[in-house]
Amino acid sequence: MKTSSSDAISWGQADLLIRHGISEHVENHLESFALKNYVGYVPPLSANSGKQRFLVSASSELRARYSASKAFNMNGELASNVNSNFYIQIRLPESLRIWRIALRGRKETRGGRIFNWNVSASSNGRDFVVLYTAVNPIYLGGDLQYFLIETTNKYNYYRLTCIEAEEGNPGLSYFQLYVYSD
Repeated sequence: MKTSSSDAISWGQADLLIRHGISEHVENHLESFALKNYVGYVPPLSANSGKQRFLVSASSELRARYSASKAFNMNGELASNVNSNFYIQIRLPESLRIWRIALRGRKETRGGRIFNWNVSASSNGRDFVVLYTAVNPIYLGGDLQYFLIETTNKYNYYRLTCIEAEEGNPGLSYFQLYVYSD
């Protein structure tokens, strides 16, 4: 049986290959599979740092009621006291590769929608690589939106940077990461 190393195979084909004594070839293909997790990775957070080893921070918070962790617990929201050049980031307990993010802007506002933004990642918390740049403008308003992220690398810091937003204390009411289970 002739196969190409770049061809994806089905479970039925894998079974057939095993029967034909080509188990090494099958194992190589199976190792390359990365399953997309459709359940968000970040659990509900009640503080910017917690026992779950997630650390959330923001470069600007309006006040304690609008802290960064609120974007990760579905019971509140992050609000900034500036309209441009601020970020919210999360440090994960382990390095993971993401394939999608979910974002929702503030619910309790008139205006203040983020419209010029990007998502970046880092392994050390200092050197960030941009993974996704919003085609200007993509407004982050009160509706939940999903964005696909293309990366082959694993990181433990993920950051949303607001480059520009409308007047009115912009922020997020939801921020979630979807990871590969590999």
